[in-house]
Amino acid sequence: MRNNARPEFYHRIDEALENRGQLAAAMEAIASEINPKNVPSEITRLLTILRGSPQAEQMVQEGGNAAFLPLILRGCPPGDALNLNQVVGDVVFAEEARKSRWRGVVYPLFVIAIALLIFVLLAVTILPTFQKMFSEFELKLPSATRILMGASHLICNSPVTFCVLLLGVGLAGLGLRKLMALIYPYLEASSSMGPFFGGNTSSVRAMGRFASTLAELLCIGTPLDQAISIAGRASQNLRIKMASDQMAVDIGTTGKFQADSTVAHNFPLLVRRALEAGPNGAPSVPLLRQIATLYLERVRHRFEWAAGLFAPLAIVGVGLLVGFIVLALFMPLISLITSLSG
Repeated sequence: MRNNARPEFYHRIDEALENRGQLAAAMEAIASEINPKNVPSEITRLLTILRGSPQAEQMVQEGGNAAFLPLILRGCPPGDALNLNQVVGDVVFAEEARKSRWRGVVYPLFVIAIALLIFVLLAVTILPTFQKMFSEFELKLPSATRILMGASHLICNSPVTFCVLLLGVGLAGLGLRKLMALIYPYLEASSSMGPFFGGNTSSVRAMGRFASTLAELLCIGTPLDQAISIAGRASQNLRIKMASDQMAVDIGTTGKFQADSTVAHNFPLLVRRALEAGPNGAPSVPLLRQIATLYLERVRHRFEWAAGLFAPLAIVGVGLLVGFIVLALFMPLISLITSLSG
């Protein structure tokens, strides 16, 4: 039984959730077209929510659930037919993001693996010959050559140690990545470090979630201060959430949004203008929806750009390795030739 003291927009969310069966069926049909192992985690989580008995409070108060409010409110609007545009768009975006990340990593890793294999073959077959020749002529080897010969000696005489070192480097890289993922939100939210760490792809996507959630909440009549606070949680970004809570307090105190306030400047200019672009200075829901779409497109372009960037970087890295090997081998040879000709 519904409590009359609940805000009206809670009832609107509950009405949309009553139609979740249609949305769940559509989501399952779309997910069935994807390899079960490749179904994006966002889709799996949404299906888990839709198969349960969610209430408005559950959707609003938890950031991970609030992120799905735009899809639910637009996908199954109260008293209207199922709208698959938002559903398909989110599924396609999640699938494209996964494929872009995969494409961006596989080719560089393949190039690096081939280069490492070639280096091991050189270290086992060719470099010992050079090392023996340098020893016979008692040449004073430069630092680069000593490093190269030391690596060759390690591979030839202690292959297990070499493999352990490679494994250690790989695990250290993964550990550093996970550590950065843990501390990055706090660095981004910091007033001193935020300008250096903000603006990444995750932040852009978070702002897109914020704008989209805010637009749909305002569309169902949610008061601006509550809509901004909920949208901040839906962004799943600590910096945006903190700024949204501060802005909600300011709006609750002054009774209106102030685009020139210190708190408002934590948000992009487009979002600030959209919050006062409607009639009589009210927020413009269509403009917020367009801004959310714009941010989504920016994220897509960034994924494509990153996917095309890693491969050239890997090739440059391999080229630097080849140049180092050539330089390390030929510097002693030049010294040898010079001494023999003298």
